[in-house]
Amino acid sequence: MRAKSVVPVLTAFLFVWLAVPAIAQEASEPKAGYSLGQGVVTRVGQVTLDALPLYSPPQYARAAEAEGREFMPFSPAQYAAMKEAALQPRALAEPKETSSAPRGVLANTQGPQAAITPPNSADQGACGIIPSDQALSSSPTYLVQVDNACVFILNPKTGIKMTGYPKSLDSFFGAPPSDGLGDSRTLYDSFENRFIIASWDFTSNTLYIAASDTSNPTGSWHIFDLGTQGSSCGDFPMLGLNHQENGDAKGAVYVSFDEFDCTSPTFVDDKVFVLPLTPIYSGKTFNFQYFFDLNFGGTTVDHVQPVYAQNSADRPRVEYLINTRNFNFGGGSCTTGCNGVDVWAVYNGVPAAGQTPTLSGIHVTTANTYYLPAGARQSGDGSCPGLLDTGVPAITQMVSYAGGSLYATVVTDSTIGTPAWLLWQVKPFVNDAGAVTGATILNELCQACGGITGDPTAGEFYPTVQPDSEGNLVVVFNYSDANSFPSTAYIMDRSAQPTGTLHDGGLILANGQANYCQIDANDGLNRWGDYTAASPIIATEPEFWFAAQYSESNGNWGTVIGKAGYTLPSQP
Repeated sequence: MRAKSVVPVLTAFLFVWLAVPAIAQEASEPKAGYSLGQGVVTRVGQVTLDALPLYSPPQYARAAEAEGREFMPFSPAQYAAMKEAALQPRALAEPKETSSAPRGVLANTQGPQAAITPPNSADQGACGIIPSDQALSSSPTYLVQVDNACVFILNPKTGIKMTGYPKSLDSFFGAPPSDGLGDSRTLYDSFENRFIIASWDFTSNTLYIAASDTSNPTGSWHIFDLGTQGSSCGDFPMLGLNHQENGDAKGAVYVSFDEFDCTSPTFVDDKVFVLPLTPIYSGKTFNFQYFFDLNFGGTTVDHVQPVYAQNSADRPRVEYLINTRNFNFGGGSCTTGCNGVDVWAVYNGVPAAGQTPTLSGIHVTTANTYYLPAGARQSGDGSCPGLLDTGVPAITQMVSYAGGSLYATVVTDSTIGTPAWLLWQVKPFVNDAGAVTGATILNELCQACGGITGDPTAGEFYPTVQPDSEGNLVVVFNYSDANSFPSTAYIMDRSAQPTGTLHDGGLILANGQANYCQIDANDGLNRWGDYTAASPIIATEPEFWFAAQYSESNGNWGTVIGKAGYTLPSQP
């Protein structure tokens, strides 16, 4: 992959900020409910990543294969009609300022938004299937990237791919080579110095998780087959980590996923597995607790994201989870609008002897209402039967816990029918029994929710926010309009920036090079990607790695990796 030019994506940002006092659950809001089950690991294995052969991509017609059916509680025709309606302008009760149009200014590669675009990032030609879902984790000595069918190890100083990579996810997890794996996630346990990868096998309907045996991800890994602990079809695994549990001093990894009826587009449930880290890191079989039927007043929620306690010094007494309202709300995926986020707390997820795991949840009102986002326009739309699919208003990226706050983003619809995004910094509160009692929204940004001045076709989608230990932020996302191809962009903010504002307009990390038109044979969508990725560099400097997809000149997706951070007092 060639290095791409770096130019800004926006010169101004629309924002809405609201500080909300810590509140208990409102009396009018239905109470949170759940069920509790116990699961068991079905297979334990071990593999040395470096010893696996270099991945050889399958030969197939472009766009003929996908990671698996995109499960939704709507038929393809219903979803298409909902997306068509989202393209229509929508009036708000209060006026919203619009953002400025993009402009071209070269980035200073030594400045506060220094970026590296390594030539060895993943691309569709190397990693096979669509869409491009991003997974990224970093330590001071290694950078791990997972893109659907591939595992890469990169140099954390340069971002350059190590010799002998990528490796196949199938061979890594010991799955048959014909199986389709995807929806991968990865994180770095900064306290135990281990890497973790989770992926879904759509062919066998199986959740896999792996943990490195040491701090070196090129070496030995413990592999676990977790199944689904039920008969439904799983989709969209989400990954989190807590550094300590009452029943396990090393903590637990939390994996959640949505469940659907395997033969019809019916959403069934959301499950949360609580996996103790001591047996995982030692490669032993284990039993585990799991929560299911997460609901408010009997209405089931989906895409419940466990949070990643990224800093080794952070010791939350509970594992937090967060979700927006989505499938079962607002006329279905918020076509008529949804408001608020649900914040959950798991206490005794890995219980000590005589204890029982508990789950509590509250609903917290947000300043902005969010909607099913319209598809994203791009140059050459007339030649493709579908706009870029921007998904649903669920939190799809990994959510970080840092310094007592949860950081989450979601894609939404602007008032003019273009994709936009929301960012929340949420500070939760729990009592002595480990139950969540309230939350304060410290920061809420609504980016491009009034559209972009001068270009009614411009859209931004699939954002991921990443804090560092100081509270500096980076947000990576995709950008496109009727005159440009799908591109990777990012913005940054210091922790000292006044709340509710952004310092500058952000930058394009990789310009799209061609119209992207790859219709998924499973559902007829122009699948682009369900999430981008970012990872803090757990070291002495407040820096970030981040990754997203852009369109290559051959019409395939490619990924680009950037590195940015504040390392000098003179950097704004």
